[in-house]
Amino acid sequence: MPSTSAAIARKGLSSTARAKLLFYARVAVAALALMFVIRSTDPKAILQSFTAAGRFHVLMAAALLLPNVLLQMVKWLYILRLANPAISVRAAYRSLVVGFPLGFVTPGRLGEIGRALFIQEISQMRALRLVALDKISNLLVTVTMGLIGLLTLDAVVLSRPLALAAATVLCLTAGTILMMFFSKRTRARLAGMVRLNTLELRSAGLVILLSFGFYAVFAAQFMFLIRAFGHLLFLENAQAVASVFLVKTLLPFAFADLGIREGAAVYYFGKLAYPAGAAFNAASLLFLINVVGPALLGLPILLKARKKR
Repeated sequence: MPSTSAAIARKGLSSTARAKLLFYARVAVAALALMFVIRSTDPKAILQSFTAAGRFHVLMAAALLLPNVLLQMVKWLYILRLANPAISVRAAYRSLVVGFPLGFVTPGRLGEIGRALFIQEISQMRALRLVALDKISNLLVTVTMGLIGLLTLDAVVLSRPLALAAATVLCLTAGTILMMFFSKRTRARLAGMVRLNTLELRSAGLVILLSFGFYAVFAAQFMFLIRAFGHLLFLENAQAVASVFLVKTLLPFAFADLGIREGAAVYYFGKLAYPAGAAFNAASLLFLINVVGPALLGLPILLKARKKR
């Protein structure tokens, strides 16, 4: 018996060590990526651009955080009530905001799946599947919009194989969204995956539409921040923003996606002759508003829950 306990203890230690090592590796990736982007951009240009930022556009981006969180809340509550109509607004809000600080320390905000642990009215396994439905629907929209932006951005010329691959993935993701709308069989399979009795056309449609709404809000935030540091045509701004979000989503290797987001912004907006320092600042402010802000909102609830345990 002691030998079994010792083996379990060794296994737990090993697992903890691996988790810590992975965390530090992601922090290192973020630090190196940020250092590389800052050095290649020129720190003086970043500082000069920051001091010249248009306050109105920055304030507009910050103000849109409210509808950003509200849309996430409405969508999460709706998904939870597909499984249990008795879920309260308070329970849904509490689990959602707790997910923000958990997502902050993980690439691609994967830590947000931890919100499933704070829903008492549904089993944890079922809640995890519902979080997956929430995240996958966002992913489908982000990849679809990102590929459209990338393929239509004239300043970025893709090689024929890469363009073909991007077009193929776009067809697959857009096709999946359409299948959720129009294929009863697809909705039945999806319902089985997330342990729902059924997923009606109206429900699938609303989940996707709320995902598009959420995407439109955070894209608008980024576009306002880009306008705060310089002028750019609306369409080019939207295309570059979509491309940046695509890269950030597909490369979830760094702590809080730091360095990846900023590097992608400098690259894509640079193709449009937009100042590198301005693109860096816009991406950094987006991080502060949309990632740090919500994380601070949920941190007190998370800490209080940990003390109770």
